[in-house]
Amino acid sequence: STGGWNPMTEILVTGMKGGAGRTTVADSLRYVAGKENIPVEIVDGHGRLNCDLRARMSQADYGIIVEEASIFGRVDIGVTMGELRSRGIPCGAVINKWDLSEDEELLRFLEENGLPLLGRIPFNRYTALILSEGKVLAEEMQDMYQLFLNMLRQITDSLEVGKQ
Repeated sequence: STGGWNPMTEILVTGMKGGAGRTTVADSLRYVAGKENIPVEIVDGHGRLNCDLRARMSQADYGIIVEEASIFGRVDIGVTMGELRSRGIPCGAVINKWDLSEDEELLRFLEENGLPLLGRIPFNRYTALILSEGKVLAEEMQDMYQLFLNMLRQITDSLEVGKQ
């Protein structure tokens, strides 16, 4: 414990592949949480499983693992999930650029490991354009806003955030 009491629920967004994908998810969650007055702090964690990320994990209430659908993504999800779970931190996965591979093996892996699939982010020209302009997906696209809102609700419901 740091001694300071933090009433905010901290959600750590991590993922080894595609730092841009991780930041995209963190930025959109932060935007939606602000708009909806959801009392969470969104932390954009490093991709690599290093000392800094392990330190961040120790403060997190929930971990979101952002990966692309691939064999490497499965390995990385497994490693990060193991680290989070060894600390007793619940977690879920977000698959970035889902439609580039629609990896059924990955879905099976998530199911076998009891890891909730929080969302699938499509890759298309429009999302690429928005991100290339430094904009926030949830702010620019209503369906993305809804995806991230549902994600936050799923997490806060599982943690019972705001329920005394």
